[in-house]
Amino acid sequence: MGVSKKINQDFFKTWNYDMAYVLGFMFADGGISENSRGACYFALHSSDEHLLINIKNKMHSDHKVSKRNVRSGNVFRFQVGSKEMVSDLKKFGFSGNKIRRMRLPEIPEKFIPDFVHGFFDGDGNVWVGETHKNNTEGNITIQTSFTSGSEYFLKDLFITLKNQGLIGGSLYKVKNKDCSRLTYSVQDSFLLYKI
Repeated sequence: MGVSKKINQDFFKTWNYDMAYVLGFMFADGGISENSRGACYFALHSSDEHLLINIKNKMHSDHKVSKRNVRSGNVFRFQVGSKEMVSDLKKFGFSGNKIRRMRLPEIPEKFIPDFVHGFFDGDGNVWVGETHKNNTEGNITIQTSFTSGSEYFLKDLFITLKNQGLIGGSLYKVKNKDCSRLTYSVQDSFLLYKI
């Protein structure tokens, strides 16, 4: 018999800033599964151990953050076995085997920034570089991106961010990869930072 681990089983039941952040991260780098004996698990993965420790602390958990070696390098995992919590995640439309059809859940207005922050920490990216390198007057520019296996999710996110005041945005399928990307240029990147 396994040792019982502590966690706030009600974590995904009520919207608050920490829950919105973790749910956003879950939609980026999370998964749920069920084994042959009917046990249910959710897991979060990241190359940044500190992010998972932060999430573990938000959930008042004493579960371990474990290190896993994969071909692309070290990845850390935070896994919890809980039928109740997996059931709560499913109410937000989260499903491990329907990742390509995943949609943005309905999020109360005041928690949208925290959800987006969580998703960004999981599957976001900021690129800073020089444009027109061959010219004598090259400019430094910035680009912010969100990546997902679900184009539907990114379309929903695009509309949500437009409602938050973003102006542009470009959504496209990534060449030779099974994912899509939503990108924003300089002005919207600064607006995202403010959000």
